[in-house]
Amino acid sequence: DTESTNFVSGPPATNDGPETVPGRQVTVDLAGGRRLVDVVKVSALLRSNAPDACEGDGEECDPQDLSQSRFSALRQFAIEVCTASAATQQCANRSTVGAPGDGWSRTFTSPDNAFPGALPRPLSPDLIFRQFDVPDRRATHVRMVVQDNQCTGNTQYHGDQDNDPLVFSDCRTQGLAAAPDEAVLAPQDKTVRAAELQVFSAGGEGGGGSGEPQDPFVAFTKTGPTTADQGETITYTLDYANLGPAASEQAKITDTLPKGVTFVSATGPDRYNNTSRTVTWNLGTVGVLDDGSVELTVRVAPGVDTGSVLTNSAEFSGALTTATPALAATLVL
Repeated sequence: DTESTNFVSGPPATNDGPETVPGRQVTVDLAGGRRLVDVVKVSALLRSNAPDACEGDGEECDPQDLSQSRFSALRQFAIEVCTASAATQQCANRSTVGAPGDGWSRTFTSPDNAFPGALPRPLSPDLIFRQFDVPDRRATHVRMVVQDNQCTGNTQYHGDQDNDPLVFSDCRTQGLAAAPDEAVLAPQDKTVRAAELQVFSAGGEGGGGSGEPQDPFVAFTKTGPTTADQGETITYTLDYANLGPAASEQAKITDTLPKGVTFVSATGPDRYNNTSRTVTWNLGTVGVLDDGSVELTVRVAPGVDTGSVLTNSAEFSGALTTATPALAATLVL
């Protein structure tokens, strides 16, 4: 949430892309295969550290940093998704402002005032991070397509804003005659900025509101004896219950044994790795409101110091699943 990524398109740095800002776009590759996309966070804030980069020799200075006009900030956008496969690698093809490109589908268009602006100019507090609930889709790539910046999308900024012939509107559509300040006064309908685009599987309801969680939540606990002697066996019980609202797929429990104990046995579909000292239970799919338990038995090593505390933690994991942590502590007498 640093809002420091800084996407910018348009003069004075470059004239590539559409003639005006609608249609400019940023594509994110969701590495690792298809991911669920149901929430995006976007910021239209300008670069707060831009003056620092332009000091001294200016080697790190972006020409865009000379203006930093809030009139160029993002106002309205669309979200598109695409799934790349071996048969079709079309997720790099360009979309237009009105329609997605090959392989892409448009799932969400923000309100026209997603980042509002009022007279006399847009204000920074209106440009900071905002969260948008988008329709649930699985994709390998996500793209934000600009619909408007503050100049092109807000009619309040169109035309001259005062009667001073020496003060020019930031939202004019034509450049001025060559002048020393032309880089600063370039028409802002050709430039657009956005600070961040973040993509989440956060449980949005797919309707543009704050949303209710749609991913599984599992209550997971671990219990065991509070005290034990050297050489004694300890049996832990690991309980899980899927509270919904969806099934937990590819569910498994992992438990890495602490120092001072040795593996004895476990119930259920377990697998013990002697090298990593980890017990794994592959549960498959745990349906909504399904519950269950597994047990793990270990032996306290004879050489463990009296007064030592054996802390044993376990983890429940699954696709898009959130689970409570589970931990048990045993005092060696």
